[in-house]
Amino acid sequence: MPKCVASLVAALLLLGVQPSYLSSQNPFATTNWKYVLAHDPKLTVNVRLSKLYSQDPGYRAVAPVIWVENKAANIGGFYCCFARNRDFGEVGPQHTWMAAVPLDDGGNGGASTWLIYSAKEPKTYASAITASNGRGEGIYFENGNLIQTIEVFAKGQALCCATHEMRIVYRYDGQKFNKSSTKIIPIPNHLPVISRPAPTCPANKDAIALNTVRPIYPQSASDAGFGSANVFVDVTVSPVGIVTRAKLVKSSGEFHIDYSAIAAAKSTIFDPKIKNCIRVQGKYLLEFSFMP
Repeated sequence: MPKCVASLVAALLLLGVQPSYLSSQNPFATTNWKYVLAHDPKLTVNVRLSKLYSQDPGYRAVAPVIWVENKAANIGGFYCCFARNRDFGEVGPQHTWMAAVPLDDGGNGGASTWLIYSAKEPKTYASAITASNGRGEGIYFENGNLIQTIEVFAKGQALCCATHEMRIVYRYDGQKFNKSSTKIIPIPNHLPVISRPAPTCPANKDAIALNTVRPIYPQSASDAGFGSANVFVDVTVSPVGIVTRAKLVKSSGEFHIDYSAIAAAKSTIFDPKIKNCIRVQGKYLLEFSFMP
C-alpha cells in the first residue's frame, strides 16, 4: 500500500472512522475481456453464434461479438462491451478486486448472466450470477459488497414501468459470495408522493455530463489513413446518472472508430434528468469527433 494511502487509513482509524473501499489502481482497467473469455478454461466459444451476432446490424459496430458458453452450468451469452465503472469493485475483508462481466442471451431484457472474475485468479471466472427474469436487472459493487437489482412488477403492471425493485446483497468471505440480505424497495422515480413544502430543487432540467470522456482514435484507423470522423450515439441515462444503453445512430464507416465512440458514451457519468424534482431516465444524442 502506498505511504500516502496508509497514512490516510491510519488517520481514519485514529478518528474512529472505518476506511472506505478505495484502491490506488484498478487491476482490470486495461483488461481485454474478449481475450479472457475466449481463453477461459471453463468456457467454450460458439463460433456459429459469434458469427451470427457479429453480422447483426445492432452489434456490427462492436464486432467481433463473441458468444461463450458453459453448457454444464447452463450459462451462455454474447459479450460485446464492458459498460460502467461500477462493474469493477473491491469486496470482502481483504479488499479483493472483482469484475462483473455481462453476457447477453440475445433477448430484449439486457444481461442474462454476469461472470465474476477475481484479480487473484483472473484467467477463469470465480462465480456466475444469472438473471431471474431478464428485465431491469443489474449488478454493481458498493461498500465492499456485490449488489444485484431486479425490477418487481405488480400483477397487470406494464413491463416498462416497475415501481419497485428487489435488492440482493452478496458478501464475499474470501472464497465465495454469500447472500446477505434481500429487500424490495421503491424505485427512486416512483416513490410515493407525500404532502411536503414547496420544493427547493430545480423543477425540471436535462441531464448534464459530469465527466468528459474523450474517445481514443484507433491505431488501426490511423494506420489505414482513415482521417477525421464524427460519430453520433443515442444514449439512455438512468435516474442515477449512468448510461444503461448506447446505440449507434451515425457511423463513421470504420467499426473500430464506432466502437471507441460507443465505449466513450458508456463511460460518461451524468447528473441525471430531473422532472418535477424527481430524478428520471432520459435519452440524449452524443456526438464524438475523431482526429488522427
